[in-house]
Amino acid sequence: QPPSVVSEEDCQSCDFNKPGKTCLRKMDWVWRGETYAATRAEYVQLKRQIETEKFDPEFEGGPARYFRQLSELEQQAKLTERFKKYNQRVYKRVLNKPMQEKKQAGICMRENSFYVDTVRSFRDRRYEYKGLNKKWKG
Repeated sequence: QPPSVVSEEDCQSCDFNKPGKTCLRKMDWVWRGETYAATRAEYVQLKRQIETEKFDPEFEGGPARYFRQLSELEQQAKLTERFKKYNQRVYKRVLNKPMQEKKQAGICMRENSFYVDTVRSFRDRRYEYKGLNKKWKG
């Protein structure tokens, strides 16, 4: 629920912001990411190099296309492929070990009641189940 993740500025501008508020809950989560061994300078160098090259035509017999003439998805795919090959050739590996960072986000319980509604519905279903279970046991 991305809309319910708020920053301190969002929380301060809220109508419900009062001392002792209980609508902002802090949630711990883990960001997992993978990084390449190459530096940003090497990435920029590869991007400049690939921008001067010509690629296969869009259709048979058509003129060769420059990097800027490719679609966004094709540009990203070509650049990623080239960057992976560069990392493999220079650093003998494509990715570094995966990183994990512990982060904390503020969840607004007033603006988006998803969490409160979920807990309430679970509680109600549980009570209903317990009542039916008691009746069945008899």
